[in-house]
Amino acid sequence: MTFAGPTPSTAGAYDRDVLYTLNISTSPPATSSDATIRWRFGPATNGTGSGISVENVPGVNGAIVGPVESILSKDGVRVYAGVRDDPFFFDLIGFRETVAMGTIRFQNTRNFFRGQNDTVVVFEIPKSRLGGNANSVDVWATTARFGGQL
Repeated sequence: MTFAGPTPSTAGAYDRDVLYTLNISTSPPATSSDATIRWRFGPATNGTGSGISVENVPGVNGAIVGPVESILSKDGVRVYAGVRDDPFFFDLIGFRETVAMGTIRFQNTRNFFRGQNDTVVVFEIPKSRLGGNANSVDVWATTARFGGQL
C-alpha cells in the first residue's frame, strides 16, 4: 500500500491518528474480507523515531511491532514500512504534447514520477495462510482518522 505521495521528501508520513486496514478476499464474493490486517504508527519501541504495530496478520501470534524503515519478521511473515520510490511511470510532457499536437509524443525516457517518493507498507505473507482460493486474491485498503474526518 502506498500513500502520502508522490513527494520529493525522504521523510515518511507516519500519522499516529490514522488506523490503516488491508482487506484480503480469497473467496466469493470478492467484496467480503477473509483477512483484515490493521496497523498504526507510533513512537518506536526504542524511543527514537517512528514505529509500527501490525495486528490480525493470518498465522501470526500477536502483533508485529518495530521501527519503520526496517524489515520486521514474525512467524514467517515479513513487514516493511518506510519510504520508497514511486512505482508509477508517466510521461507528462509527452501527454501534453500529444493533446496539443494530435500525434503520439510519449517517450519512455521521461518519467514525471522519477525522484518522487511514497510512504509504503509492504506485507510478505505465505499464500497458504490466506485460505480459500489463494490463487485468486482481491485486496483493498481503507483508512480511518481518529478524532473526526478531514
